[in-house]
This record gives sequence, C-alpha cells and structure tokens, in this order.
Amino acid sequence: MLTCPPREFLPLIERFELSRRLDRQVIKQTLCHLYRHPDLASALGYCGFNLSRGSLQDRTLPAFIGRALEKTGLDPASLCFEIPAQHAINFTAECRQLCRMLRQLGCKTALDGAGTSMESYRLAGRLPVDYIKLAPELLDGLHDEPTHLVMAEALQRIANTTGKVTIATSVENDIARRRVQTLGVHFIQGRHVSAPRPLKQLVSDTGGQSAGAIA
Repeated sequence: MLTCPPREFLPLIERFELSRRLDRQVIKQTLCHLYRHPDLASALGYCGFNLSRGSLQDRTLPAFIGRALEKTGLDPASLCFEIPAQHAINFTAECRQLCRMLRQLGCKTALDGAGTSMESYRLAGRLPVDYIKLAPELLDGLHDEPTHLVMAEALQRIANTTGKVTIATSVENDIARRRVQTLGVHFIQGRHVSAPRPLKQLVSDTGGQSAGAIA
C-alpha cells in the first residue's frame, strides 16, 4: 500500500478543491468515535480540528457541525476548530464570521501558527478566538535568539490582555517545556506530552498525563 505524507497529500487536496470534504470527514469520524466511547468523550478537555482554506470559505460548515453535535450529544466546549494564521490573514472576514458562529454553538476556536508574521500579532488580538497557538518556528529559537523571546512574550501579553489562552506547539522535551513555562504559556502540545497516535488507539485513561497538557 502506498503512503503519502501530509506535506505532499494536503496540497493536492487543496489543488483539486477537496479540502472541505476531507475536513468534514475528519470531523464526522472523530465525533462518531467519541460518541461510541463516552468515557473518552467525558474525559476530553480539548479536541482540535485543523481547518483548511476551503472550510473557512464554507458558510454551511457551522450548520454541519451543529447537526453533528445534535446527533451525538457531545459537549461542544471540548471541540476547538483551529485556523491557520496565514489563512486568517487572507480571509479575515470569513474567519471572524466563522468564529462567531462556532461560538454560538458552544465550540472553541484557535489561531494556529501565531508569531510568524506581524499581521498574525494583530489578528491574535482582534479575532474572536479562544486560543492562540504559538508557531513552532517562534519557539525553536527561544534559547539563543533574543528576538524570538521578545516576540513570544508579546503574544503572551496579547493573550493576557484579551482574555485568551496560549498553547505552545511542538514541545518535544523537558527543556522546551521549561522555556515556555517561563513565558507564562498556559498549555503545551507535542511529543513531550504524547507521541501522535491513530484515533482508534486513543483511550480515556489520562492518568499518566501532567496537568496543563493537551493530548
């Protein structure tokens, strides 16, 4: 069986305008899995979905999510729909409207990859998102690049001022964890928390995870 890594597969999906269908399948399959495993659903604090450019322009997506929530009875507050910063820059009005509609459903939203451009700082403060996810490129140089530290601190101040929550992504080891903790970042995400696993292997036993971590 041939396999194709995401960095090769996803651009093809975008090119042939199939990203909306893919996003909906991911959402549907995940919610069905959680519905079949209520113990896992009740223990879940954050379930993130990466949205494609196509979904950001899809005005019917909130209605699709709303119907899925009605059918499954899942807690919408545990679902977070993540918007890539570059897409938010190019489709700001659509993103703002989507965030508002998802909030009406009780869902959360996140600005993913903040800190890679000056425009992403403005959006971090102005978009009605609940989470600001710091870009891995920004966090990589915290120990030897003073400007990265200043930029990360700026995002943390924006979050504190606007009542948003920060997430450090791609935290791979304890050294990286300690660095982001000094900034006051609220949560971490990455292999230091847990290695990526297929959805079917995800179980509800979270006893081995530390507080302040997102699986």
